[in-house]
Amino acid sequence: MSKNRAIIAAIIACLLVAAAAYLWTSRLIGSLAAYRSPLHEMPPAPGQPEGAPLTRQVVIVLIDALREDTSLRAEVMPFLNELRGRGAWAAMHSRPPSYSAQGYSTLSTGAWPDISDGPVLNGDYAQIRAWTQDDLFSDAQRAGLQTAVFGYFRFEKLIRSPA
Repeated sequence: MSKNRAIIAAIIACLLVAAAAYLWTSRLIGSLAAYRSPLHEMPPAPGQPEGAPLTRQVVIVLIDALREDTSLRAEVMPFLNELRGRGAWAAMHSRPPSYSAQGYSTLSTGAWPDISDGPVLNGDYAQIRAWTQDDLFSDAQRAGLQTAVFGYFRFEKLIRSPA
């Protein structure tokens, strides 16, 4: 009988640990989703242009979740490699937790979400908020340039409308 009690006690202990871990993880994810940068209400003023533009057109090709070694294989991605040969290219590296929205923010604002006020997680569409910090699109619009995005639906909420 005492052996059965020990097994039941162990099962109850495991269930309590699992429930506590679930609650802790849920709160952790919730706090990450609700995070706001200390700069979100008072972003730094945008910088001034640094001389004449180096080119008259910039096209950024962002392929989410594409491994660099795969992208370099011309037989797999011939057009991408043709584009790469015509211009500059770089591999983007992330830090954990690695989510798409984080990468978009970092690439567009030049800062990690803890500074840029970009999303930390890939949240529900309704929870996506526009960047509060300066970004490539705002900078281009201030310079009188046109911008366009063809891509994932999150961008329509991330990018601020021109003032």
